[in-house]
Amino acid sequence: MVTAGIDVGAQSVKVVLLKDGKVTSRSLKTIGLNTEAAINEAFESALSNNGIKREEISKIIATGAGRKEVKFADGELTEVGASAKGAHHLLDSARTVIDIGAEEGRAIKVNEKGKVADFAINEKCAAGAGAFTEAMSRALEVDLEDFGKLSLKSQKAITKYVSSGRSG
Repeated sequence: MVTAGIDVGAQSVKVVLLKDGKVTSRSLKTIGLNTEAAINEAFESALSNNGIKREEISKIIATGAGRKEVKFADGELTEVGASAKGAHHLLDSARTVIDIGAEEGRAIKVNEKGKVADFAINEKCAAGAGAFTEAMSRALEVDLEDFGKLSLKSQKAITKYVSSGRSG
């Protein structure tokens, strides 16, 4: 059984294909001027990356701010629900998810079953943190697609964060 997840954000479309619960293919496309075209390109790219035919997909779930644009989706998940479910799938002991997008940031508390226990969304000052992350990936000369993987290789835990100020 192959399942597809399509995340339509403010700047990009991400597609992940799961076969028997394991990631078999993924794709990332910048939206540009045509959201529908980016959705279709990202989906077709994910399929062709692993030689999967569209007919093999048993379920397609859409998420993200533009999830309603995925006309061929079988269902939808909110961004918060999708982040919680995805984090739990990757690491079932995860209890906190921090999701920084191009236009907003989210902190999500996840229970032992991968369900959302609580969450907070920031759409104000640091909401452009996703754009900041893109700028940092360019400055460090690391592909954005590899940025997250690189962070998982860290051997040092962050134990304290001190903010020098607030904006409002």
